[in-house]
Parts: sequence; C-alpha cells; structure tokens
Amino acid sequence: MNPSLQDKIQVAKAILAQQSLPSVPQKVLLLKEEFDKPYPNSVTIANLISRNPEYLSSFLQIANACVAEEKGVIQDAKAAVNLIGLDDVFNLFVSTLFARLLSSSAEEEKILNECMKIGIVAAELSYWVYGVSRSEAYMLGLLQNTGYIFMRRHDPDGYDGMINRLRINPISQFLKEDKRYHTNHAVFSSLLGSKWNLPNKVVKSVLFHHDQDFERKLSASKEVCDLAALGVVSSYLVSGSDNAQYITQELKDYGYVGKQYLKLPDTAIASACAALKKWGNSATFVTASH
Repeated sequence: MNPSLQDKIQVAKAILAQQSLPSVPQKVLLLKEEFDKPYPNSVTIANLISRNPEYLSSFLQIANACVAEEKGVIQDAKAAVNLIGLDDVFNLFVSTLFARLLSSSAEEEKILNECMKIGIVAAELSYWVYGVSRSEAYMLGLLQNTGYIFMRRHDPDGYDGMINRLRINPISQFLKEDKRYHTNHAVFSSLLGSKWNLPNKVVKSVLFHHDQDFERKLSASKEVCDLAALGVVSSYLVSGSDNAQYITQELKDYGYVGKQYLKLPDTAIASACAALKKWGNSATFVTASH
C-alpha cells in the first residue's frame, strides 16, 4: 500500500530531525514586523534590506532578473521599495536569504542555482497567470526542488543519480523516489517553506509539481492549482534547456499538462525561454554561506 501524504510528512520530519535546518533570520522577523504595521516606513524597510552588503547585492540581482523588465533597473534598496512595491520586496528579500543560508557546499549551490533558474522562468510566465505576482512565482520556483538538498544529505551516495533521473523523467522517477524513501523531495521543500512562513499557497503547491493529477487534487483551490501548474511548466523549460540532449517524451508530456491547464500561448513560452537565456546563465546568485 502506498504511504499517505501524512506518512510521507512524518518520514521527512524524522529525517530532518537528524539535519540542521536554517532558521528564519532576525532581519526577516524585523522586516515582517515593519511590514505588518498599519503604515510601514519605506525608509526603515530600505535600511533593513541594506544592512548586509552581500545580501543586498544578491537581492538586487534577483529583483532585476524577476521584475526589472517591467519596472526599470533597480540599483538600490530604496529604488526597489519605490518601484516594485512592499509585498514583492518582502517576498524577494526572503527568497534571497533563504537561498543564501540554505547551501553548505558547492554541490548544494548548484542545486539552488537551478532552483533560481526555475524561479526566473516562473516569474516571467506569471504575466500570463491571473492573480500570481512575479515575486510569488519566483518564490515558488526557488522552493520546489530545495528538498533535493535534504534528500541528498540523507543519502549522499545514491541521491545524485535520482536528481539526474528526475530531471528527464519527472513522473516515473518521482514514483520511484516515493517507493525507495517512503517520502520525496517535494515534501521536504514544503516543510522548509512552512518553517520559513512562506505563503501557504506556495508551500502547498510545491507538493504537487510532479503530480500529473494536480488539477483534480487541487480543484478546491484554483490559486494553488495555478501555482502547481506554473511550477510544472517552469521545471520543464529549465530541464529541457539544461538537458537538451536528454529530452524525453515523458518530460514533454509533463510540461504539456501544465501548459494546457494554464492555456499559455507560445509567446509566453518564448518570453520565459528568453528570460532564462538572459538571466539564468549570466550570473551565479548563490554563494554558499558556510
């Protein structure tokens, strides 16, 4: 009998108990406190974001990759607050710290840079998905495969091969991952998102980015369903770009389901591919924090 989602969550929690999870930094808590005020002070927010020059640099790179085409080049924290709005600033800054604090090795850095590519693609595609902001889409793309890191720490000798197979056979290999570990990387990603208090709709949607039956299972929430489909298409485009010589029919079918559900025009796919080409390989956004 296949384990239930709750069973998978319990297995993942037991594994995570043996590992070190990054806590939400104090600067994020201070930023959230300011954002929650009836009248947030934009100068205070800009100052909080600017305190650490390395974090600020990464934040500005991500902000420009995700929203600069719409808003103009963002050169400092004050400009970010004025140009892209408070909600997007908060989401992108939290995403920045999340990525920088998570990696502890060169291999984990590679995983997170791939996650960032998915985020960049998702942010571009969000223009065609009603009700999804660019920063939410970026956060979704960044989060959904971070579970690779914890699965890899759990099985350092065997999981790299699983990651490679998941990239080109995202449906069948996901089932094999479940069978082998009695849990999967999407569960780990969701648990980490919960710990960091990321938006619940993002946290829930990442659980379904390898599930071809996401539309039926998420029928009660179109918002979550849209995000899950966005994650599917974004993963497909990045996997297809990075592993062009290994594109399988299964990978094509996987992407097609998400594209058809969202009714994405060819111009959306072309635009996402252009964003990936422009930003995905031109810079490394993550620097291992240890």
